[in-house]
This record gives sequence, C-alpha cells and structure tokens, in this order.
Amino acid sequence: FVENIEDLEVTEEALWDSKIISRTVSQYAKEIEHSAKQLSELVIVNLFYRTKTDPQAFGENMSMHDYANKILVDNLLDFKNVVFVDIEQLSLSKGIPIVDDRLRYLHQMPLSNQCCIALANRYVGAALAYLGMSIRLLLLDLDNTLWGGVIGEDDIEGIDLGGDYPGNCYKDFQRSLKLLSDNGLALGLVSKNNNRDALNVIKNHPEMILKIKDFAITKINWNRKVDNIRAIATEMGLGLENIGLLDDNPIERDEVRQYLPQVKVIDLPNEPTELCRFLGNQPYLQSINGTTEDKNRVRSYRQ
Repeated sequence: FVENIEDLEVTEEALWDSKIISRTVSQYAKEIEHSAKQLSELVIVNLFYRTKTDPQAFGENMSMHDYANKILVDNLLDFKNVVFVDIEQLSLSKGIPIVDDRLRYLHQMPLSNQCCIALANRYVGAALAYLGMSIRLLLLDLDNTLWGGVIGEDDIEGIDLGGDYPGNCYKDFQRSLKLLSDNGLALGLVSKNNNRDALNVIKNHPEMILKIKDFAITKINWNRKVDNIRAIATEMGLGLENIGLLDDNPIERDEVRQYLPQVKVIDLPNEPTELCRFLGNQPYLQSINGTTEDKNRVRSYRQ
C-alpha cells in the first residue's frame, strides 16, 4: 500500500483541509479493510511519512501526516492480520534517508535504495512473525562473538571489549543486543568454555553491557552445542523454529544446521565494524517491537 498521503491523489490545496483528509484516508482504510477480510492473511500497511509539503499545524494540534496516520490506525486497529510499518521510525532507527530526490525526479520513485532494503527486511520479518517463524530466543556464543579473543587463552584482561578497536565494536554490539532484549527478544548463552572463567567476565569486566540477568538461560560447558540447544528447547518449552544462534565458529554453525535444521543459524560478519549493522538487518529479528506481550514473554522465559 502507499506510503505518501499525496499518492491518494489529494491536491496540494486539500492538504490543508482536515475534512478532505479525513474522508480520503477513511476511504483508503475501507479499501484495506476489504482486502484484510477477503485475504484472511497478513496485510502490511505503510504509515504515511512526512513530506516537504506537509502542513505542520493541523487538526488536533498534529501535523497533517500524523493526523492522517491516526485516522488510518483507528480504522484498522481491530484487524489482527493488519501490521503497520512506520517508515519514519525505520529511517530514524537505521540512520538512512527516506527519500532520494534523484530517483524521485528521474523515475517517479521517491524512496531511497537504503529505505527500500530496510522496508523489504521489515516486510519479511512481519511475514515470518505472522507465520510463527520469527526468533523468540537468540542464543549467543561468547569468544569472538560478545567479545574479541578467547577467554581461555587471553584471560579477562586480554580480551577485546570496550576501549579502542576492535573492543569498541563488541561493546556496541552488546548494546544492540541489550536493546533487542529490552524490547522483547529473549537472549541465552550457549558456549564451549570454562564456566567459571566465562562468568567471571560477564560479572566483573567493567565494559560488559549484558549482565547475567539479561540472559534467560545459560549453557556454558564442553558439551556439543547441538545437545545444549536441544536441552534449552526442552527446558524452555520452545520450538526449535523459534530459536536463533549467533556463533563465530563455522564448524559449530554447520553442525547445528545439519542436526537441527529448524534452528535459525546466522553467520556473523568477519569484520567487527559490521556487527551492529548486520544485526539490524536480520529479517528474523524484525518483529521485535517492544510490545507488552513481547516483554512479558521474555520475563516468563527468565522466570
């Protein structure tokens, strides 16, 4: 569906008329409602984004696009198969432009390439969530995943975490994971390590962002990761299709793919500077919206 109020063939003069906007957007919502009823499947609706011609002082002390979005959402809120995508919020969170004037003038295509890619990821994430295939528990390795280096070889003082490159990359990566956790994604640890050494880093390293309380479950031992993941799924009552794995070791990843194909095994980038951007582009994590339901689910997992 459209993402620009002007695509509804509203004249520039009408953009200042709240009655015309209300009538036009309500009619647009009825068309979406018809589709939602007919399809009985997922319907993704873009919220309108702000344009250069968007009047700022409008009905109910809103900008025109906020006013239009309120009407749109109010009309469709009761439909469980309708998902709203906020392009402005997406643009802000990714630090990308919504509009590319060159594309707009040359090809009548206003959205930037970066915005189109981010939207595609968000759409896929919404579809995966609707099908019950999104990640609810993200299992994390430790060495060269949450920090640089190997704790068994480098000790707590020798690992890369915080400070200069590459430690600053891993600290920011932990911040991104913490944000996902706060918004409704459960985190867990599954690592081949000495339990005491690993917990010492988590509890006592001054640059650790993620604390023990942030993890719903931990399996730090020398067992096969396949066996640990099976045990985690059983203990937490989760389907394997709702579990994801982040691990720097390709051998471990391949073994999990072979024996537990339902688990979403995600390949980490080789360059630490790419970690945060890579995490934000994962479709399986796009459905983490910070809803009360998401947060309550994480709380219940931890309990």
